[in-house]
Amino acid sequence: MQNLISSLGTVPRSKTAHLYFCKRYLEVSNKACTVACRAELGRFPLIIAINQKIVNYSSYLLSKDDCSVVKQIFLMSQDLHHAGKSSYYPNIICMSEYYNFPCFDLTYLTNAKIKHYVGLMQQKYVLYWQHIMQNSTKLEFFNTFKNDYTPSSYLRLTSRQTKRKKRTSEI
Repeated sequence: MQNLISSLGTVPRSKTAHLYFCKRYLEVSNKACTVACRAELGRFPLIIAINQKIVNYSSYLLSKDDCSVVKQIFLMSQDLHHAGKSSYYPNIICMSEYYNFPCFDLTYLTNAKIKHYVGLMQQKYVLYWQHIMQNSTKLEFFNTFKNDYTPSSYLRLTSRQTKRKKRTSEI
């Protein structure tokens, strides 16, 4: 799985930029908890979308003609997997094992199955997030604050921090 992620050279930079954007949008510090920021925006990590594209691409490769170069390379990757060597195909198998995909077989992929697998990836992340929220001492205050307190109604009129401060000082 890590080999697959590291082979996509732009993932760390785009993930960092995505988190930076989310934190700026929420107007929180750079040191704010990443999990809490994603949860507040209802976003999933970029790796889920990347994994979906990988599975879609694998389905595309299998639909190609047997004489095409890309299909031959994919079949070579399968042969390397059976020989115990690292390549594209074993990384997909590792991903399916990591997410516990039931009955995962690339030869029988359909759009419905891919959507189901994406749902499983999202469900695994949500369970991870809930576990972090319940067991993190750093997020204990955030969790208490989020569950027990609500902002005043006048603060819902704007999401900008500067406007909120003005409204608070007027009262």
